[in-house]
Amino acid sequence: MSKLIETDVLIIGSGFAGLLAAIKLFEAGAHIVLASKTYLPESTTNYAQGGIAAATDKGSLAAIQLHLEDTLKAGAGLIDERAAQEIIAGGWQLIEILKEYGVAFDHLANGAFALAREGGHSTARVYHYQDTTGKSISHGLINKLKALQRAAKDRTKLQIHENKLVYSLFMSNGVCWGAKFISNEPNESGSSEEKEITTVLAKHTILATGGIGQVYSRTTNPTVATGDGIALAYQVGAELIDMEFVQFHPTALHLGSEAGKPAFLISEAVRGAGAILLDHNDDRFMQRFHPSGELATRDIVARAIYQVMQETKQKCVFLDLRPIGKEALEKKFPNILHKLKDYGIDALKQSVPVSPAAHYFMGGIKADCSGRTSIPFLYAIGECACTGLHGANRLASNSLLEAGVMAMKVAQLINEERRNNSRNKPSETETLLMPSYTKPTHLLALRQCMAQSVGIIRNASSLEKALDLCNDNLITNNYSVENIEAANILLVARLIAASALRREESRGSHYRSDYPLSSSKFACRQIVSKDGYDCR
Repeated sequence: MSKLIETDVLIIGSGFAGLLAAIKLFEAGAHIVLASKTYLPESTTNYAQGGIAAATDKGSLAAIQLHLEDTLKAGAGLIDERAAQEIIAGGWQLIEILKEYGVAFDHLANGAFALAREGGHSTARVYHYQDTTGKSISHGLINKLKALQRAAKDRTKLQIHENKLVYSLFMSNGVCWGAKFISNEPNESGSSEEKEITTVLAKHTILATGGIGQVYSRTTNPTVATGDGIALAYQVGAELIDMEFVQFHPTALHLGSEAGKPAFLISEAVRGAGAILLDHNDDRFMQRFHPSGELATRDIVARAIYQVMQETKQKCVFLDLRPIGKEALEKKFPNILHKLKDYGIDALKQSVPVSPAAHYFMGGIKADCSGRTSIPFLYAIGECACTGLHGANRLASNSLLEAGVMAMKVAQLINEERRNNSRNKPSETETLLMPSYTKPTHLLALRQCMAQSVGIIRNASSLEKALDLCNDNLITNNYSVENIEAANILLVARLIAASALRREESRGSHYRSDYPLSSSKFACRQIVSKDGYDCR
């Protein structure tokens, strides 16, 4: 079974970036198809707790400059300063647009925004809604998008397709013309050949497919984060960049985490509010690793926790939220308190066991701030894209900032291109298929190997071990949902490990025990495509 849909813009992904781009493009008159891998709310955005880092003082030049300085410090010398300046400068406008679209933020009694401070920030600049900011963003934008759909005279101009997994980009002479999808309906029976195939022929295709957390056995990411867009872009020849830089969140709950399932994240904002890290003897340890203590950048805190766990031969450390105070905890972090109680932990009375988990991908599809990739009419926004804002280590809460600003900018770019260019349908097209990966037991071993060998601490031996596992040629052309996702995980894992092996230094989130110092030789960004590696 198959069907064909034609549209102006295809958006793949229903997180912050995809939803906001869809709204802005539809409001400007474009015909939109938004395809979601599962249900609309199930995205990494929905799990985000902390908030959006954005310039204060209504986006004043001084506030923008200070935010840029903090971002540059965190990025360990690899940030694209022009891209960072452009994205940070768009922060205040983003907050204003989200308010207009019904996204809720916390305010003080005087009506001003209640701002939080997180690790690496020199001041409070994180706009948030309690400890469920991502859910507030997702809920607000989905409601806005569905309201636009209901109000549309012609429903075909704004189509929302849930439970559609992209498995191939549609190409013609090196130019992208949409994508192919397989049905991902839950509990659907039948072989892959019997499942409905949807081809969306689009003049512009936006990848907003999120991150790669499921490459690792322990991650804060939902099960949908399998690197789909990154793998597909690579398959059609797009340039990827910074693939060695994976951020591990220092404080994921150590209890109840199973391979492939999200480890509950305990927001960095709790440390910004006063929570402290303790070892198994209830001693604070962060000050011996960095003067900023618990408010050091994530790479430093994650490595410190890892080192303490190694020294003490313990599987976790402890996060004590009690210094924040009962009233502030219940007001600012109700979701965290409630979730911890589900695990039998009363954070008002006891410390919380935590350990690092794969969290955010600094690398991805090489894109400018407007989402342009190296493939004409293929755009990438949000976590699957890499603009250079994050460098070797993302500053906390800059991810939602980047996703939102890129969404606004790609909408503006495509609207301009729609006015200035008309595109005729391609006479010939080709479908480039990913080889599909089998052996789920082997996939679990790969994820565990990535966590152990391509995690917080790496070296040549561990990276080569991971590559050996990645290069195991267990492939088939059986296009089930499970196999498509596994193929994407396998490819992304291989690219991360290979890029990490080539970078013979330590920088930001990439720490090599065999090369523990930074090197001027590697003060460049690695680009990888099917043509090989380049360093710029």
